[in-house]
Amino acid sequence: MVDVNNAFWAALHAASPAYTLDTRAADLAVFQYTSGTTRALPEAVKHTHRSVVTLMLAALYGVGLCPGDRYFCPSSPAWGNGLWHGTIAPLALGIRLASYSGKFEAVRMFEALEEFQITNVAAAPTVFLLQHSGLRDRYRLHLGKISFTGEPMDPETLVVHSM
Repeated sequence: MVDVNNAFWAALHAASPAYTLDTRAADLAVFQYTSGTTRALPEAVKHTHRSVVTLMLAALYGVGLCPGDRYFCPSSPAWGNGLWHGTIAPLALGIRLASYSGKFEAVRMFEALEEFQITNVAAAPTVFLLQHSGLRDRYRLHLGKISFTGEPMDPETLVVHSM
C-alpha cells in the first residue's frame, strides 16, 4: 500500500523525469505460468525481453497491428494468446486496445466493438460465429482487419463480410 502524503509527493518531485533503460535482450521480462494440467503444480515459463521484441514483429506482420488501430482480442490474459497478442504486443507497440471480462455474450461483444470503434480484432474462430447471431445489423462497426488463432476456421465463417 502506498500512502499519498507529503513524503510521497516530495519523493515524486525529486525523481528524475528521464528514465534510462537498463535491460538487455536476454534479461527476464515475463513469467508466464502453465496451467499445471501436465504436472503436479503449475510451472513458470521464463520469457526474455527478446521474446517481447519477437512478439512485436509477429503482431505487426501476423496480426496486422498498425499505429492508429483500435485493437481487441477477447481472449483472457490468463491464456497465452490473450497475454501475448491480446495485451503485451499492442501495449509494447503503443496501440490502443480493449479488453473483455466476464462471460462471453454476443450483445456485449457487439456493443464493445461499436462503442470503442474497434478496427482490428484477433480471436478464436468461435468468436466470429457472431456473424450468425442476427445482431450484426444493429451495430455500426469499424472493422478493417480480423485474424484468428487457436482452432481451424470453418469455411462458412471464413467468408466473413466485415463481420
